[in-house]
Amino acid sequence: MKVETIKKYEEEFRKLIEANEIELLIRQQFREFLGVINFHKGAFFLSEDKVNVMMALAEGLCGLYLQKPVWEEILGTNMLQCELWRLFYELSVSFDEITLYEGDKVLYNISIFWPGKHVSDWEEYKVLITGGQNV
Repeated sequence: MKVETIKKYEEEFRKLIEANEIELLIRQQFREFLGVINFHKGAFFLSEDKVNVMMALAEGLCGLYLQKPVWEEILGTNMLQCELWRLFYELSVSFDEITLYEGDKVLYNISIFWPGKHVSDWEEYKVLITGGQNV
């Protein structure tokens, strides 16, 4: 999607946000989605917005609040030994994108999102890795 296309809808989105209708719209679409699928283990409404999850619970949805980790808290903790790829994968999932530096030089950018990403890419823990760019 191009920036020009997004700007075209900016005023409409601003009105939705100001009217607090966007959260309602998200929950309505989730309820409609639940009506057309058949999951035997259930479906959950996940959000980083605590108020939106509380509203979803009040509306009868199974809502789960996911708090995005604070980078400073992660830096101050001892990490258990694990496979390095899993660490980078989990960090990129939590922060959308991570950048590895050596001094001022960017070694790698690791992103969880790219155009055309498929469900199988999620199942196979794939990330987009670019690198070697100077800051």
